[in-house]
Amino acid sequence: MPKVTQLSVNGRRGKRPLAGTKRLLRWLASRTYSCTPLATIGRTVANRYAWQSPASHAAFPLRRRPLPVCQIFLYHRINDEGDPFLGGLPVKTFAAQMEYVARNFPLLTLDQVSREEFPGGHSYYIAVTFDDGYRDNFTCATPILQRFGIPATVFLATGFIDSGELPWYDQVRLAFKSSSQSYLSLRELGGPEGRLGDLPSRLWLLERTLTWLRAQPRSECLQAIDELFRKLGVSSQLQLSNQMLGWHEIRQMSKSNIVFGAHTVNHPALSQISDAELMQELGGSKRTIEDRLQLPVSHFAYPFGQSSDFTAKVKKSVPEAGFKTAVTTIRGLNDRSTDRFELRRFTPWESDWALFRMQLDWFRFQYQDVTEKERNQSEHSRETSVVES
Repeated sequence: MPKVTQLSVNGRRGKRPLAGTKRLLRWLASRTYSCTPLATIGRTVANRYAWQSPASHAAFPLRRRPLPVCQIFLYHRINDEGDPFLGGLPVKTFAAQMEYVARNFPLLTLDQVSREEFPGGHSYYIAVTFDDGYRDNFTCATPILQRFGIPATVFLATGFIDSGELPWYDQVRLAFKSSSQSYLSLRELGGPEGRLGDLPSRLWLLERTLTWLRAQPRSECLQAIDELFRKLGVSSQLQLSNQMLGWHEIRQMSKSNIVFGAHTVNHPALSQISDAELMQELGGSKRTIEDRLQLPVSHFAYPFGQSSDFTAKVKKSVPEAGFKTAVTTIRGLNDRSTDRFELRRFTPWESDWALFRMQLDWFRFQYQDVTEKERNQSEHSRETSVVES
């Protein structure tokens, strides 16, 4: 599910954008870094080493990576519509990111990740993925991927492919965009409430509402959406045409080094559905793609993808349904020891090319490998339990 613009994160609480001085300093720092030899040095160091936090009690703050790591990029919409409700990374920004990645880093497919293949002896790799199955992945993203020879995986929520319908969360976004109401309260349902009078307030409340909805059991979520539409004074049949991929487009993309994975049928939070529904969501999406493309489907993406959105039982069901990997939206890096059914991903966050380059290097430099972080936490837990006992 795509995130809206930064405005929705700042939201109603009045957190203003960076002050002019701080913004200027960031701009100067990113140019100084990205336009000088510092970028080459920083990229090399970040590829090979990780910063150790003081909590690790290490004698030296730099640690050479013991295993090669893969950072999996996550995208949703790629377009120039500039819609703050439905979101979308500008095409020019996406092209600049892909050009930089293709020129500076080795690329992997998820098939290679599943086989633990890290060819070439590099320390750092990138894989590219897209969620949901938006049509602009074909019209805008695919030509760019082809231009730079970048493989990618697109995870399809099959119930919305070629259906003419938006996913339920996009219908909610469209409802907030279309409503003429100035205030919304879902308090009687246990949901949020707030003002809709200005754009920041509306986007802030939209994100709070989506977070609340996905935490509800599936049947209650659908009932709450009906009530939400009623309170917003919009039709429950809100739709936008040509938003999702069609199977003819998917077949064309599959001939261009793009692999398709499953993202369920209806995009529910899997922690909130029954066992029978889980089997249908997993198996139904996999079978549909395989039947349509006559190709095996090996990869799965958890809807929403945070730790609260899938359980240990859900994760166990994924390989039982025939998948070889599953990706989350939990930020982090992946190596040979990472659980193949809880792979980490992140969304490139900077539209400015220089900030993107600088922050990409900083992210992997300061981000501990998942296994190392969990080991430190486990050791800390054991030490705490000994003290408490």
